[in-house]
Amino acid sequence: MLYIFTDQCKIGRVNAPVCGGWAMLSEVPSKESILSAISGIDSISDPIQGGQKIVYPVVIRGKKYALKVIPLKNEPVDDGDDSFSISVDDVFLRIKREVETLDECSVPQLVKLGPIPMSIVEVDDGPKIIYAEEWVNGRSIREMIRIQGSISASEVVRIGIDVTKAVKALWSVSKVHRDIKPENIIRRNEGGFVLLDLGFALDLDDISLTGSNLVCGTVPYYSPEQTDPANKRRLDFRSDLYSLGVVMLEALTGCNPFVSRDGSIASTVRSIQTMEIRPTLDTPEIPQSLKAVLLRMMAKEPHLRYRSCDVLLDSLNKVGKSLAGGLT
Repeated sequence: MLYIFTDQCKIGRVNAPVCGGWAMLSEVPSKESILSAISGIDSISDPIQGGQKIVYPVVIRGKKYALKVIPLKNEPVDDGDDSFSISVDDVFLRIKREVETLDECSVPQLVKLGPIPMSIVEVDDGPKIIYAEEWVNGRSIREMIRIQGSISASEVVRIGIDVTKAVKALWSVSKVHRDIKPENIIRRNEGGFVLLDLGFALDLDDISLTGSNLVCGTVPYYSPEQTDPANKRRLDFRSDLYSLGVVMLEALTGCNPFVSRDGSIASTVRSIQTMEIRPTLDTPEIPQSLKAVLLRMMAKEPHLRYRSCDVLLDSLNKVGKSLAGGLT
């Protein structure tokens, strides 16, 4: 039996295990509690609550950062099955892996760590993991699609180039992101795209942090191999490139190609595994050169995709030059 989660809440069960957020955050510390527990913060704004972390915009030494706060407590999943819960150790190890990965991968397409290192502090009579990241001023691809309806081909190529650079950096330290989606990619106001949220990154040089019957990610952006938990330790950068291809296609058309009209998770998974993507690309809005790249990125079998991030970057740059007079 499998468990399926979005970043906000559990949405259902199907015949393949999936997980995407470890728990709803049930406690949000006050700004005053944060200021009293953590020194060095000049000012703090109202928190933004996500599925995994509470984010406080803070100013430290005159510069804005994102302070991440994660409550540390065991979180049972209320689905009538007592066999599954999220342990404190699971949460701690995931955050530790995310922070260490950001420290290893110093590229502009991934966020940088801030001046407050990862630590555990007592806030409101309970332990919390805290750390700071750079504050990214910008808008997510999800917001861009919501506002614009779709994104131009030249801008989508830029998305592809920048996120592929992030995937390349992660793969250089044997990491697979596993949750590339429109919400996790932000266009900086000053230009360029950045890939966020490494909380579910797979480290092929370390132990798995989810059970053998669970797969992390967000279902509509899974690669075909990601739908099968037996493949978990065999995933590589090509799975991330597939997910990036789905995001790029959704940005071009305004729709995820695999989400069914009835919203069924099971039918979405079946579409990922079996649906031919070529007809979806058969639209005049998508340049032929970009169609060819997306077809290869989204091939069902990993060996039919790009053999390296560098080869994909070369192809995307060629497409970009033909569309907009040159992208680097």
